Amino acid sequence: MAHHIESKTSPNIKIILKPESAPGMDSLSSFKRPYTRFFRHDYNTYPTVEDFIAEREADVFSYFISGLSLAPKTKFTTDSEDYNKANSEYLKALNEFTPEFVKMIHFTTFEEGMPNRCSEQVDRFLKKNRITTYVWIAQVFSRYYDNPEVVAGILFTIALVDIPKEDSSLMPIVIAGLAHNNAASQEAALSVIEKWRSSECLKALQNVSIELPLIKEYAEELKAELEEEISDVD
Repeated sequence: MAHHIESKTSPNIKIILKPESAPGMDSLSSFKRPYTRFFRHDYNTYPTVEDFIAEREADVFSYFISGLSLAPKTKFTTDSEDYNKANSEYLKALNEFTPEFVKMIHFTTFEEGMPNRCSEQVDRFLKKNRITTYVWIAQVFSRYYDNPEVVAGILFTIALVDIPKEDSSLMPIVIAGLAHNNAASQEAALSVIEKWRSSECLKALQNVSIELPLIKEYAEELKAELEEEISDVD
């Protein structure tokens, strides 16, 4: 049975969610999508998905020290080898959950401000291990980038979960969503920006080109709001 995501900017935009439309789960090591073709910002310099993930993994210990709760049920240790092993095992478990998560996206209706199975599950992952969950989200997004239903679902989920606007770890995904050739994926990315409302979100809007009139109007209105808000703060 097919389900739909209703667009708030256009009643004519519906994503038909069909479980059989999900592509096969290929290996991340064989995925070489160059992220630079999606990004137009100096602050996004990852040439590949793997480089994005590598940087996040390299930063994981410093993030932990700075106060993010990565593994609240795990006793703190300065042994980086044990720490990295725990993160690696958690990422492995998340990767095993990926097919189920993709199915959940296909059978979930996303509504603004309304938690659903996808957002509640990702929130639980974030509470247990935030940075490793970010890595997993990046992997799933990259692997399914050619599937607009999954791309939009991931972005709508990000807009619903508890991520501080100051945390820009997933900003590359949002920018890639803005640059997607699918209207619903672009709208989903805009829904994240509308929630976060950060200076990096404004930079993304200032550097993106959106062609579909209704989505473009949404983006322009949001950009104007952020320019006013951020100029007032400055």
